[in-house]
Amino acid sequence: MNSKPKILWPFAILLALSFLFHFAFLGHPNEMVFDEIHFANYAGYYLTNDYYFDIHPPLGKLMIAGFVKFAGSGSFFSIRFLPALFGSLFVLVVSWLAFLLTKSKKTALIAGFLVLADNALLIQSRLALLDIFLLFFSVLALCFFFLFLEQKTYGRNWFAFLSLSAIASGLAMSIKWTGLATTGIIAVVLVWKMWEQKKQIKKTAITFAIFGILATAVYALPFAVHFGILTEFEQQNFPMKQFSYGKEEIKNSHGFFQKFETINAQMLTANLGSADKNPGASNWFMWPLNQKPLRYSQNIYFRGNTTLWLLVIAFVALTAVGFYKNKNDFREKRIYFILLLGYFANLLPFVFIQRTTFLYHYLPALVFGIILTAHWLNIFHKKAKPVFVLILAIVAINFLFFLPPSLGLTF
Repeated sequence: MNSKPKILWPFAILLALSFLFHFAFLGHPNEMVFDEIHFANYAGYYLTNDYYFDIHPPLGKLMIAGFVKFAGSGSFFSIRFLPALFGSLFVLVVSWLAFLLTKSKKTALIAGFLVLADNALLIQSRLALLDIFLLFFSVLALCFFFLFLEQKTYGRNWFAFLSLSAIASGLAMSIKWTGLATTGIIAVVLVWKMWEQKKQIKKTAITFAIFGILATAVYALPFAVHFGILTEFEQQNFPMKQFSYGKEEIKNSHGFFQKFETINAQMLTANLGSADKNPGASNWFMWPLNQKPLRYSQNIYFRGNTTLWLLVIAFVALTAVGFYKNKNDFREKRIYFILLLGYFANLLPFVFIQRTTFLYHYLPALVFGIILTAHWLNIFHKKAKPVFVLILAIVAINFLFFLPPSLGLTF
């Protein structure tokens, strides 16, 4: 009778700590940090109706601008509020996905703790940046998708969970195009299920159709808001000069679909061509080892929890090497397959991307690696509890050691 409160209180503590770490000293530093200069300014253009161009879709900036308008304040606290809120809740969303995959509350709790203990995820969600929105909606889409897969027959829940997954996927793509990785993961799992159940081809086709239509509609909706708000086309508010022709193209376009097509073509061109040299840039193969951290400001240093990141790459490698030799039941192989798919689907596309990349581009892959690590640590907890406790203690110490530069504090 009292088992539910006993199960929930550790997650409540995680959530409380997450809010504490995300909102403590949130208005500090009292200056724009790293890419906040771009994203906060872009959000500001919505409040002045001035046109701007960005290589990313508009939803993230619209969200920040909407909250600033609602709060009636342009303070650094209000500009950073929504990322901090999503970052605080992200701990529970990852725990939920871990539980849906493994059906283990202990694995879910470990996954939530590891997300909380990563300095990189904390930093990236305490600033007016877009990545935490992308991560949140991507993981949420997968949560709804795995709930959808549990439905045995057509019905209200079948349609509801599929629709919610498609909506969350569309929202992820509306933040950054790298959200397409989530859609790719869902497509691969659906094809896999179809291959397993050869008589389900028609059902899978219907699923793809519903998902594709809803996700595309949700992706397009923020652009309608974007075009509706940005009515002034001042040259000085068009930050990327090499694409200045775009303002006239958009202005002269008639109708939403023509504008939508034009701006997405411009975004594609910009993404393919923005390989400027940057001293903080790094390559995909450097990220798992936490190489090339970024100095966001004098006091904020973007780097991951070294212990955790080494654990992630070790368990990813261990799982990948042993996957086809795994003698465990199908359910265990399914967990490994999905988590490896999620990790590599978010990492390997950067092998082919020519634009400038940074360490924070590793975060979507890292989340899947964290869930995989939590799964392995739960096995350690059953078979070697002292090792499990020691590992979590080292992860926590590493996190606390780098907490001051994560919060932008100096002592």
